[in-house]
Amino acid sequence: MAAKAPVTVRMVLVTLDAHLADAFARAGKSLARDLPGLDLRLHVAADWATDPAAAERCRADLRAADLVAVTQIFVEEMAAEILPVLREHQARYSAILCALCTSDLVKLTRLGRFSMADESRSPWSPMTLLRKLRGGGRSGRQEKSKPGTREMSHS
Repeated sequence: MAAKAPVTVRMVLVTLDAHLADAFARAGKSLARDLPGLDLRLHVAADWATDPAAAERCRADLRAADLVAVTQIFVEEMAAEILPVLREHQARYSAILCALCTSDLVKLTRLGRFSMADESRSPWSPMTLLRKLRGGGRSGRQEKSKPGTREMSHS
């Protein structure tokens, strides 16, 4: 019986500059031993201004990706290069993480049940977590106690 071909998992990392390139390449070599079906792609947004084909290669990889990470895309013009593709395919991605990015990109972040979307009703959404930490209900506000209703302890 022939061995099964490894399942291909496509992971795309989009970042502002090439500062992650060496670490990304080393991680790819290390992971290839245990995960032969892992296809890692790195795209540097700083290249897009001088090489429009680089932006299109990035968008093509994002269309085929299973996992996406976007970092340091905080310039609106750069975000606009990839935002439509990410929005179109976000439901299909197994996970998408956008960190240190424009708010439109960050809101696309979805890791399991955690979502940064404004409209998320997930118990793991940032707004739900903040409400719980603040001790409030739907409004997120704690009720103020009325004067004289709280006991004071003196040591």
